[in-house]
Amino acid sequence: MKEYTDYFHPKIIPLRGEIENLKSIMRPYGGTFQKIKIDSGMDYTIDHTTELLIVNSGGTLVSSIEAGAAAEDILKIINENLK
Repeated sequence: MKEYTDYFHPKIIPLRGEIENLKSIMRPYGGTFQKIKIDSGMDYTIDHTTELLIVNSGGTLVSSIEAGAAAEDILKIINENLK
């Protein structure tokens, strides 16, 4: 999994674990995922929430950023929520 997430950014920490535990973590934030069978060498793909969810240290969702947002916009939102 780490090799895969490093493709996007080396500081991404992927969630791993039992399916029901992952669903219970994602549910309060509106996140979803599902394994979908495909006709390829990998046999499946994972369809998942694409928004970047900003969660504070208390576990509260403070912002959601659409996939493809400009780096400057992401940085602004993160910095606003660090205050």
